[in-house]
Amino acid sequence: MSHPPSLAWRRLSTQHLEQWVELLHAAYAGNLAMGMNFTAATMPLQQGAQFLADRLVWGGFAQTQLVATFTLRHDGEGWHLNLLAVRPDESRKGYGKLALLEAERHALDAGAAELLLDTADQHPWLLEFYRSRGYVEYGCVQKPGKTYRSVLFRKPL
Repeated sequence: MSHPPSLAWRRLSTQHLEQWVELLHAAYAGNLAMGMNFTAATMPLQQGAQFLADRLVWGGFAQTQLVATFTLRHDGEGWHLNLLAVRPDESRKGYGKLALLEAERHALDAGAAELLLDTADQHPWLLEFYRSRGYVEYGCVQKPGKTYRSVLFRKPL
């Protein structure tokens, strides 16, 4: 695989809401088809607007097209990475790895000592993706309303 072209990363705002939610729906549609009801797969615009207000939401752009995204949020546990996504027609180009590195950089810049995330225990490739990037499992939890158990990961930054 060749190196992906660089993306211009910027904080997303309400002007990006529809494009961002469309990217999430497309990127998570396969998970929904496998029976995993990730929040991003069916997120309504109103909930997306709340995410934009409550979290640090970043987008990677190739010219004017939003290609990749992630969110960071901080709570009493620490810094969390959520909603890492790449447009399906841009998959297998390394944008997921690029987005993960960008998320780690922004978390570090925000003062994070480690980054936390979770994903479905039955996902066919995400567990290995995060392990191969230095994330270590530290637990498992059943979140209310989810059709899967979430594997909890952390990585020191």
